[in-house]
Amino acid sequence: MQACLGLFVFSLNTLPLSDRERSTTWRHARSEPIGKRATSQFIGPGEDRITVSGQLAHDIAGSQFGLNMLRAMADTGESHVLVWGTGKVEGAFTVESINETSKRLFANGKPRAVEFSVELVRTTDDQLDKLALYTSALSLIS
Repeated sequence: MQACLGLFVFSLNTLPLSDRERSTTWRHARSEPIGKRATSQFIGPGEDRITVSGQLAHDIAGSQFGLNMLRAMADTGESHVLVWGTGKVEGAFTVESINETSKRLFANGKPRAVEFSVELVRTTDDQLDKLALYTSALSLIS
């Protein structure tokens, strides 16, 4: 198991992951006084996005069913807990987008391989945020 998003497991049998990218922002309120430098005040965390990507090759690793399952999860609009295979709880995320590219098509149009990326956006859940903080701290110790 490489990761779990809710009850969906990313693995060689479902959707094998090869890359992970994360983008985190923080929000600042800005004030532009006349004749002075702009001031800034921290007002809290901004967006936290994780993009996972990989490739499924029919008859070798993964299946189209995995992408269809993620689309069904995204259709609900609900948040799902993201846990890495290491046991680190990342927090609650929604599926914001799924991109797929079919490669090397057979004569009937079926792809030999499908490259995919899934963009996840963090949502607020105080209990999960605390759990994510604890697992992050524990991973630094071990």
